[in-house]
Amino acid sequence: MSEFDGEELLAKRILGLLPFVPLMQPEGVSDSEWLGKCVRTIEEAVPDEQDRKDLLVSTSVLAGLVHDIHFVKTFIPEEIMRESSVVKEFIRKKGIQDIISALEVRFGEVDDTIKNSLASIQDEETLNYLLRQAVIAEKEEVERKIYALSA
Repeated sequence: MSEFDGEELLAKRILGLLPFVPLMQPEGVSDSEWLGKCVRTIEEAVPDEQDRKDLLVSTSVLAGLVHDIHFVKTFIPEEIMRESSVVKEFIRKKGIQDIISALEVRFGEVDDTIKNSLASIQDEETLNYLLRQAVIAEKEEVERKIYALSA
C-alpha cells in the first residue's frame, strides 16, 4: 500500500481509511515517527471514545502486518485493545465457550437452552463468575445460576 499517499490520508482524516495508513509509510520516515503520527491522528480526529478504541485496534491489527506486535503495543497499549467492542466480543464468546467446555468435561453434553442462556449474557465479570461455578458447583446449581443471571 506504499503507493498511496499516507500523509494525504492523515491530513484528510477519512476515518475508515486511517487504520490502513501505517501500511503507507513514506520513505525517510522512521517506523516510530510514522506509527506515532498515525495513532495521534486517530486520537485527535475521533471524538467518540468507543469509536477511537475500535479504530486503534483496527490500526494495530494492520500495523502488525508490517511491524512486530510488541512494537505496535508501545503505541497502542493492550488495555486499549481490550476495551474495543470487537475484542470485547471475542473475549465474551471465548468466555462462553470456556464455560461450555468446563460443563462438558464435568457433566457431558450441554443442553441448547444452557448455551442460549449463556449467549445472552453480555457482562465479562458474570461470565468469569459462571466459569468458576462451572468448575466447582454441582450441575443443577450451575444451571440455576446460568438461568438466573441470563434473565
